[in-house]
Amino acid sequence: MDIDIVIRRSVIYGLVTIIIAVILSAAILVTVNFQEVIGVPQRIFLALVLSGIATALFGPIKKGIENLVDKYLYKDRYDYRQIIQRLNTSLNLLKDLSDISRLIVAPQCKR
Repeated sequence: MDIDIVIRRSVIYGLVTIIIAVILSAAILVTVNFQEVIGVPQRIFLALVLSGIATALFGPIKKGIENLVDKYLYKDRYDYRQIIQRLNTSLNLLKDLSDISRLIVAPQCKR
């Protein structure tokens, strides 16, 4: 297994966990201050709302951290999304099957 993948995923999921834990901890600390006002049904509802917020924030936070990790730790690596986008644009512009096959196969034959 490629160790870069393990390190990258560990950093990403570690940072996501820390950020979501901080957000949820802050929300819980705020609600603890209003403990006398909040009853048991409201606490259950609040727990469901906080878990929904954590679930909704997971995707955007993960994507942002992935971009930061790739930008700062893997500067010299290629951006696979950009490569796929360029290939998609090039393939959409071509109509002839021989041109398409030349575009896909030719860069690999030059190695």
